[in-house]
Amino acid sequence: MSEVPNDRLAYKAYEIEELVDIYFYRRAGYVVARLSPNAVSILAGVVGAIGGALVGRPRWALVGVGLLVAHGVIDSADGQLARMTGRTSEFGRVLDGLAGYATHLALYLGLVAASGPVWGWGTAFALAAVAGFCTAIHAQMYDYHRTAYAGFAIHGRVPTELMTPSVSGVLRPVVRGYAAMQRALVGLHRMVEQDIARDVCDGRVPDSVRHLYRECFYRPPCRFSAGRDPAFSKRFPPEVFHRLTAW
Repeated sequence: MSEVPNDRLAYKAYEIEELVDIYFYRRAGYVVARLSPNAVSILAGVVGAIGGALVGRPRWALVGVGLLVAHGVIDSADGQLARMTGRTSEFGRVLDGLAGYATHLALYLGLVAASGPVWGWGTAFALAAVAGFCTAIHAQMYDYHRTAYAGFAIHGRVPTELMTPSVSGVLRPVVRGYAAMQRALVGLHRMVEQDIARDVCDGRVPDSVRHLYRECFYRPPCRFSAGRDPAFSKRFPPEVFHRLTAW
């Protein structure tokens, strides 16, 4: 997939891109990014749910795994398309998360159906419930902190979509509920956000605060990000990558 032009991949941000996204999902997703972002998210959820359900059926397990990989490609495409066309939205971010939940729910139910007759239905459902709970917590925190980091450190703004969702209409309760769940889990990070908000001038986070935030929050998870890959860093120094993310 190296023929895909790198300046068309619409990365999120240099520090928070994972290597598997850089070298596979972003490039494959670029090929899929032809529909509206929300339509792509729905397609990702459908493909992922079918794949997850098939994983629990021995005859179809490999097909299920293939569909889960396809889900990852399509899931990458919706975000790329939204950034390339300027159609990012709060609802799109939530819809993307819900598509992931549908995929994992189908996956765990498929595994319950496969393991229930062997381990007992009570044990299978209990293990699936624990795994699903942990997955939901991880997904919420991953989405929240990645969005917060991109807002504060990369773009120099307060990510208000995490605090006060502005979606109106019948979808407002869904978006507000999603945001409320994240806020309930964020813990002490809210105090950091309040401190940053007090330093904001004309809607912009001062460079000194951005650098401090990056120093505090980038180093712990960066071992799996593009920023720690020597080959990627050589091809895309931070100043070049930041231009690509603003495309």
